[in-house]
Formats: sequence, C-alpha cells, structure tokens
Amino acid sequence: MLETRFQSMAWTMNNQSTFFETFDELRSLPEELINETPEFKCLQSRYTALVNESVHLRHQLNETRELVKCTKTTYDHQFEKIEQEEFENQRKLIANIEQVVADLADARREYDLLQVEYEKVLIANQQSVPITREMRSLINHLQAQCKLYSLEASRCKKQCKELEEELTKLKVKQETILSNGFNSQISVIVSEPSSANSISITNQQQSPTSKDEITNPFATSTSSIIKTEIITKEEPIEGNDDSRLGESLLLDFGDITEGDLDDSSASNALLRLSSNAMTIEDKDAELRTIRSENKKLSDMVKEYKILLTMYRSAPKETRDKANLMTSEKKLRQELEETRNELKKVQNYAKTLRKKCSEDE
Repeated sequence: MLETRFQSMAWTMNNQSTFFETFDELRSLPEELINETPEFKCLQSRYTALVNESVHLRHQLNETRELVKCTKTTYDHQFEKIEQEEFENQRKLIANIEQVVADLADARREYDLLQVEYEKVLIANQQSVPITREMRSLINHLQAQCKLYSLEASRCKKQCKELEEELTKLKVKQETILSNGFNSQISVIVSEPSSANSISITNQQQSPTSKDEITNPFATSTSSIIKTEIITKEEPIEGNDDSRLGESLLLDFGDITEGDLDDSSASNALLRLSSNAMTIEDKDAELRTIRSENKKLSDMVKEYKILLTMYRSAPKETRDKANLMTSEKKLRQELEETRNELKKVQNYAKTLRKKCSEDE
C-alpha cells in the first residue's frame, strides 16, 4: 500500500513539474503569436457567441420577468374576483337556506292543519258511512219500486187501449142497433089492426105514461142516451181519458142484435139495456181505479225523483273530501321536493367549502 501511494505521489509531482514548465513557456511566448493561433481564434469566436447568447438570454429573462409580473397581477385580479363571487354565492346560499327553512316551517304548519282537517274528515266519513249505506239501500229499493210501477203503468196503458177499442166497437154496434130499432118500431106500428088502435086509444086516455113505456121502450133509452150525450158535452174535457169515459156511457148498448129486436118483447130489451148499463158502470169504476192508481204512481215517482236529487246533492261532501286528499298529496310532494333541494344545496355548500380550503 505504501508503495502504491509513493508511486502516485511521484507521478503527481512529475505532472506538476511538467505543468509549471509549460506554463512558464506560455508566458514567455508573445501575445501576437497567441492571437494568430487558430485555437485562440476558435476560442474567441466561441466567446463572442457565448456573449451574444448571454445577451439574448438576458433579454428573454427580462421578458419572462415581465410576463411573470403580468400573470401575477392577472392572477391576483382573478383571485379577488373569485373570492368576491364566492362571497356572493355564500350570501345567496345562506339566503336560499333561510328561505327554504321558512318554507319548510310554513309547510309543516300547513301539514299540521291539513292533518287536523283530515282527522275531522275521517270522523265525518265514519259518521256518514251508515247514512250512505242507508241511502244506497233506499235508492235500490226505490229503483225496484219504480221499475214495478213502470210495469204496472204500461199494463194499465194496455188495458186502457183495450177498453178504448172495445168502446169504439160498442159505439159502432149501438149506432147500427139504434137505426135498426127505429125501423122495426115503424113497421110494427103500421102492421097493427084498427081494433088494436081503438083499444090503444082508450088505454092511452086511462094510462098514457105506462103505454108509452111499454110500446116504445127505445124512446126512453134514446132519451136517456141523448141526456147522457148532453151531459158529456157540457163537462170540460180534461184529456183523452175523460172524453173516452164520456163516450163509454153511450157505447155499451151494442150487445143487442137485430134478431132480439125483431123477435123478443120490449121487456127483454129493457132488461138487456139495464144489464148493459151495469157493465158500463163497472167499466167506469175500473177506469176510475186505474186513474187513481196512475195518480198514485206519478206521486210516488215524483217523491222518488226528489229523493234522488237529494242523494245527488249529498256527494258534494265526498267531492270536498277527495279534493282535500288531493291537496294533501300535493303538499307532501312539495315537501319532498323542498327536502331534496335542501340536500342538494347542502351538498353544493360542502363542495364549495372544500374547494375554498384546497385553494387556500
């Protein structure tokens, strides 16, 4: 190890001696020779190039310093603007939060009021449920009765039509019977002998009223018919049914045939007419009963209509209840929307605070 160190020391000493010798020789050389050497010229050209580069770099350095100053000023202005905007946004956020809190308080108050009203409405509904059930049962019962009454009314109308047809037929028969009866009476009076005429004259002096009733049975009937016609014409016409009832007094004599008038006696004809009068009275009674039933049915229908109108006016309360339910749903939706907006605003405020802390 010592030998290697000694050798290295000796080598360095030799190198130093050679360096000093070369340095002395260079000092002894003239400057003109040194300036004329290509190495010096090369070094001089490199030096000038380096000087020019240094000048150019100084210009660039000055430009970059100016740019840095400009960027600093712009950055400061932008930072101030950002701070102002952030401050304004924070103010707006605080105002929005306060407004949302106030809206929430109002919504809670309205919700409490609506809940109280809802409880009242529920109590009213619970009270009105049996009433509505009773009304429905009444309406169903009334509808069934209306159907039955309508069927009875249609049946009565059919009966009235049948009676009208029968009355028209009887009227036609009566007209034919009356014409045939008068003709037969005239023929009987002409065919009687003169002795019968003298006896009839003496009998007329004793009992004229009885002779008139026996020999001319149709005279009484016709006079009664004329009287009934006059009475029916004098009575005011209240409708088709009243006129048909007036005609019914005239039309039920048509069951007597021409053979009865020619062959039977006057007493049989009178009995026949009395039986027909009884049938007319029965039919009049039936028509009167049908009319009274129709009036009762019309009164019942009117009462049912009034009840139906009352029931139709009742569901307004249920409509108001439905409106309350819809308003409650809307308010709940608005509350949920406001809560979602509050959450969004809080998240946005947190993000802004994080950004501000990161920028600082």
